[in-house]
Amino acid sequence: MKMDRKLAISLQIKKYALGPFLGMYQSLFRGQGIEYDEIRKYVPGDDPKAMVWAKLAQMGEAYVKTFLEERDLTVIVALDISGSMFWARPEKGKLAVEAASVLLFSAGVSRDRVGLALFSDTLNEFIPPRRGMTHMGRLVETLGKITPTARKTSLKTSFQAIGARRGPKRAAVFLISDFMCRDEQWELSLEVLSKNNDVIAVKVQDDWEKNPTPLGWVYTSDAEKEGCSLVHFDQDTAEEWERRVGEEKQRLKKTTTMHDIGFVEIDEGYDPLGVLRAYFERRCRILKR
Repeated sequence: MKMDRKLAISLQIKKYALGPFLGMYQSLFRGQGIEYDEIRKYVPGDDPKAMVWAKLAQMGEAYVKTFLEERDLTVIVALDISGSMFWARPEKGKLAVEAASVLLFSAGVSRDRVGLALFSDTLNEFIPPRRGMTHMGRLVETLGKITPTARKTSLKTSFQAIGARRGPKRAAVFLISDFMCRDEQWELSLEVLSKNNDVIAVKVQDDWEKNPTPLGWVYTSDAEKEGCSLVHFDQDTAEEWERRVGEEKQRLKKTTTMHDIGFVEIDEGYDPLGVLRAYFERRCRILKR
C-alpha cells in the first residue's frame, strides 16, 4: 500500500502544532555545552555574568551575550514497513508514519542531527543523520512515498543493522513497529542496541488486533506470508488471536523494562502527538525526582 500523497503534505505542516512538545523533547534529550547566539540589550533579570562591558563603555548602554544549547545530539527514527504494518486496514501504518513525522520534526526544529531508517526483514533504506531543512524535506518526502517492500519482519536483523549504521556517537533511537515477530528471538539484538543508545520502543496497534471479532468463514492472507486460505474465524479463533497479540505485547514490555528501554503504545483513534507528549511528560517527572 502506497501512502496517500496528501498525507505527506499533512506531515509537513505538523511542525506548526508541536508547541509544548518541543520543550519536553529538548529537556529529555539534551545537548552538550552551549554556543554563542547574539548580543542584545540588557533587561532586568539577565545574568550580570553575561554583560558585555566593552559595549557599556563604548555606547553607555548595557548589553548581554545570549547563548543557545549546543545540541550535539543524533536522533534515529526507525520505521517498520513490513507487510503487517500495512495490511487490509491501513490505520496502523498511518499511525506509525504520523508518529515518525512528529519525532523527525521535533529533532529537526531542535537542530539535532536526525536520520531515518526503514526496515522489514532487512534494513531497506537508511538516510544518515544530518541537520538542515533541505535534509528534513528529504525525510518528509521519503515518509510520503513509503511502500512495503517485503512481507516479512525480522526485528533481529533490522536492530543489528541499525546499530551498525547509526554512527560512532550515542544516539536517541525511536523504533516504531507493531513488534509482531513471534517466530524470532529478537530480544538480545534490542538489548545490544540499547547499551550504546537511548532506545524508545513505539508500538502501534489497531483496534481489531486488540479486540478481534468472529467473522465466520473467510478467506485470509497473512500479511507476511504468501498465499491465502479459507479459515473459520469463530469465537475460539478470535480469542486465540487476542491471546497471541497479548503475549507479544507482554514480551516487548518485559524486555523494555529489563533493559531500561522506553516503551510507548499508540492505539488507533489516538493522536500520536498527544500520546508521545504524555510519555515525555512522565519521563520528565521521573527525571526531576
